[in-house]
Amino acid sequence: MQFVKYCEAHKIIPLCLPPHSTHLLQPLDVGIFSPLSKAYRKRLHNFAFYRAVNITKPKFLKYYQATQHEAISLTNIASAWRATGLLPFNPSVVLEKIQPTTPSCISFTDKNSH
Repeated sequence: MQFVKYCEAHKIIPLCLPPHSTHLLQPLDVGIFSPLSKAYRKRLHNFAFYRAVNITKPKFLKYYQATQHEAISLTNIASAWRATGLLPFNPSVVLEKIQPTTPSCISFTDKNSH
């Protein structure tokens, strides 16, 4: 109740998002962190190919800094906002990816009655 009262007092409208959909709705997840993660894994794989490597904090920062320059770009940022349907505003971009699940129909008809 405290939450509801706070929202009312501050003119906040709470929003309920469909389950398992936030990864589709957040521009940073869609267009920044995903490419960043892939680029970092690729850089690490290329460095560590066929040898065990201990990634120290300085090595992590070195690889991360090089990777972020590849992955975080104006193009990726703009693409992320389009991919989430935020700019330009287009909710169908996300709604088309969400497939509602419905229970399968079970027939309770008697096999002998036609």
